[in-house]
Amino acid sequence: MSDLEPLRGLTSLQNLNCRYTEVSDLGPLRGLSSLQYLDCSITQVSELEAVVDLQNLQTLKCENLKISELPRKLLFSKNLQNLYLHDSSIRDVPEEVFSSSSGDFSDNCLPSLRAHILDLEVEAISINSVKILVLGNGGVGKTQLCRHLAAEPFDPTVPSTHGIALRTITPSSEGDATYYLWDFGGQDIYHSAHTLFMRTAAVFVVLWTPEQEAMVASDNNNDDPLERLHPLTYWLEYVRTLGRPDSPVVVVQSQCDAPGQAAAVPPVDAGLLESFGCLSVCNFSARTGRGAASLKEALADANAYLRDRDGISSIGKGRHLVWQQLEAWRQADQLLPTQQRLHRTLSQQDFTRLCEQTGGVSSPEALLRFLHNKGVVFHSPDLFHDRIILDQSWALDAVYAVFDRGSTYPLITDNDGRLRTSWLAASVWRDYEPEAQRLFLSLMCTCGIVFPYCQADAALGQEAEYLAPDLLPPRSSPQVIRQLRGRWQGSDPSLTLTYTYSFLHGGLVRALLCDLGDHAGDGGVYWRYGAWVYDARQGCIALLEQQMENDRAGSITIRFQGDGSTELADWFQQCLAERNRQFGYADLQPTSSGPLASQALASEKRQRLDRSDGGEASAAPPPELVPAPVEAFHKTRREVFISYAWGDDSPEGKERQRIVDRLVEALRKNPEPIEVRIDREVMRPGDLISAFMDRLAVADRVIVVISAKYLRSEYCMRELFMLYQNCRKKAGDFHRRIIPVILPDAGLSGSTATRFKPVLYWKKEAKELQAIVAANPLEVGTSMHKKCRLISDLALNTSDMIEYLYDQLQPRDYDRQMEESFPELCEQILAD
Repeated sequence: MSDLEPLRGLTSLQNLNCRYTEVSDLGPLRGLSSLQYLDCSITQVSELEAVVDLQNLQTLKCENLKISELPRKLLFSKNLQNLYLHDSSIRDVPEEVFSSSSGDFSDNCLPSLRAHILDLEVEAISINSVKILVLGNGGVGKTQLCRHLAAEPFDPTVPSTHGIALRTITPSSEGDATYYLWDFGGQDIYHSAHTLFMRTAAVFVVLWTPEQEAMVASDNNNDDPLERLHPLTYWLEYVRTLGRPDSPVVVVQSQCDAPGQAAAVPPVDAGLLESFGCLSVCNFSARTGRGAASLKEALADANAYLRDRDGISSIGKGRHLVWQQLEAWRQADQLLPTQQRLHRTLSQQDFTRLCEQTGGVSSPEALLRFLHNKGVVFHSPDLFHDRIILDQSWALDAVYAVFDRGSTYPLITDNDGRLRTSWLAASVWRDYEPEAQRLFLSLMCTCGIVFPYCQADAALGQEAEYLAPDLLPPRSSPQVIRQLRGRWQGSDPSLTLTYTYSFLHGGLVRALLCDLGDHAGDGGVYWRYGAWVYDARQGCIALLEQQMENDRAGSITIRFQGDGSTELADWFQQCLAERNRQFGYADLQPTSSGPLASQALASEKRQRLDRSDGGEASAAPPPELVPAPVEAFHKTRREVFISYAWGDDSPEGKERQRIVDRLVEALRKNPEPIEVRIDREVMRPGDLISAFMDRLAVADRVIVVISAKYLRSEYCMRELFMLYQNCRKKAGDFHRRIIPVILPDAGLSGSTATRFKPVLYWKKEAKELQAIVAANPLEVGTSMHKKCRLISDLALNTSDMIEYLYDQLQPRDYDRQMEESFPELCEQILAD
């Protein structure tokens, strides 16, 4: 569609979608009083006068347009309810009052834009500032470049940035712009957080060095997320995909101390360089100051490009004064010792009071949205009891300190990406109040750095656990292979969806893992760049994986098995659509294959038609992602798992081994085949506990052989505790699946007081370890933290575990059972 003339005079047209067409003139729509919804996004439209008098127009979408002027009469029309202006520009209007994301029906910018105009009409103040985002690999010289721009001397002792460092550079002469510098840490593990700040009107400065390019090209690149390097091509694709398509970019060859070190051209395809609307190339040395004039000129040109593109933006004087006060508070705080800073956060009440005292602010809510989009503050209503973060570097420093090699990073990697807040509170966050710690954790979840894995359970003394997607084990690791055993038959999926990307940012899959983790928790299996989940609602399973062709291009494949795969696929496609919009692929559609591909295609077509009719596509019902029942696993025979204390040459140990050996022999000779798994054969110290629990989930029955040694063994009691936690969540399953064999030497056949002795033992052990950890917070290492947590868990739960098991009636005449090949146990194992 390129001409709307055939629509002129229609009296019944209510919805019109001309998105992605060559329409440039909305004139034929004049007089269409019935029109309620209009989407002219991504067209040639630049004038909106034709729709000013559409009295019933309720929703207007003008994304990716360059609009010369937004008529005031249209903006304040009494019937207009929704306005979407993502990636659009209106002359002299700051982009930060527009919609922040594409296709998000909740991101209505009409209230924000109305408030901006009302405040502007009181008194206008021109904005002469620019946001500069500095990107590149760790160690490439970003921090030193920022120090140079701030007129600070070169200092090689300054550590590399971890996370995001913020600083304000005031103009040195009248007419110069104020620079808001965002120094982004280059480490992969921080990239998820960057997406919160990338989609903005800003200058992007991308640093590179020939030495780092050579390291990437040599294939000797480190896979460690704190050390992994990317080529310049990756960083430019990163900006092109996550930033605005027409963002100005300055490519800087850093650490270029002498003319002979300067490369003739950057090592990037010419087509990629030409894809940017404004791109400058220079070389620079923070050590010698070489190229400083060229860098300054490139930044000035980029700022001029922004001002030419968007006009000289203005805001109301009241807004400007509030902004100035916030900056004054933050800069004054920077001069104080860390613990004495007064304005790290603001309550909503304090911010509203400041607006009222200043005057000229029609809507504190709209101003807060503007300041958040501008990067002056950070605010998300779901975080930190709705408080406003003014000192963003304070919060981000605390978040990224978690992954400093000298803090909890080794502890998290040793636990295959798992972390507990108590670990952080006892070490890297020990100087922060609990409320601040909750803020940091919520920020980590929002950024996709971690996601909730296991919920806290006060009754069990169980602390919440989180997973860091970047620190998960790879798909090829033994623990993941064991976890997936029986869960996925790799051939003949019912449905396969494949999304193909010319540039696949790692943060996209991290975000998807967080989406799945928020729903599935410990019911899913996760590895680096992949996950497996089971949907109890449809009785089907899904496996998501990322495949990279090179450092840039790749694909995401989701395979489904089960009759309900189409319904689960609908939900996955909605998740992908939302994340693809965030990562620059708003209209990417998957290819599909498999027996159910035609159904999936029909479902996707229905969703597209819903959107084209001017509505919001019907949401797929959320899946019920839970631990898969035993029946969902692929097994050729019944399985029983035996947990016991082994490796003991004492008389009691030999008797215990004799009983277990005869039990194994009886089970394996049973007429109906039974697969017997013994813990010492499949579980080793240091194995992932969740992998152990997954193998228990596969087993039809679990036999726990309780002895005196078992009750004092950390290894054995850990197994029992994990069993207890798992079965308490499904209490009705416990008596069917868990079979306790309590040997005489366990000492549990007497009174309740006698059975309490193991509790006293673990209580004493816990008290001693807790005292050591509390007295030595800096010196205590990873293993001690893990052991202290385990022993504390045992002290809290051993009494309940013992009583829970002892109450089950089981035959204890083991000589007779061995002689008769354990008939009662075999009957329990084979029972339906």
